[in-house]
Amino acid sequence: MDTLTAIATRRSTRVYKPEQISDSQLQTVLAAGWASPVGHGAYDELYISVVQNPKDDGQMVYIADVGCILENMQLAATDIGLGSVYLWALLNRIPQSPQFVASLELPEGFKPVSALALGYPAKPLE
Repeated sequence: MDTLTAIATRRSTRVYKPEQISDSQLQTVLAAGWASPVGHGAYDELYISVVQNPKDDGQMVYIADVGCILENMQLAATDIGLGSVYLWALLNRIPQSPQFVASLELPEGFKPVSALALGYPAKPLE
C-alpha cells in the first residue's frame, strides 16, 4: 500500500477479531515507531515508544514526539492490514494510579504518555 492510501485508509478501530497479531507484524509496527522524528534526537529518552522521560527544562516536546511515533505506528499497521486506535485519553487518566504505573515496570523517571491498541479489524478498513 502506498503512503497516501494508508493515510486515507487509516481509521480508529475499536472492534477487533479475537486472533492475535503475529510477532512479525508487531515488529513492523514498532520499527515504524522507532523511525519517527523525535525532538533533539532524544531516542534514549523513549521506552516502548509510548512512555517517555520528560525533560528537566519543562518543555513538553515529548508529547509531540509520542504523537509522531504513534502516527507512524498507525500508518504501518494500516499498511499491513491491522486496525489501531490511539489511546491518549485513557493513559492520561490512569497515570494517577501508582499501582498501574508500578505494574508497567518502567525505568526510573519514565511515565506513560499514550498507548496504541492493535489487532485485526472486525470490519475491513476502507
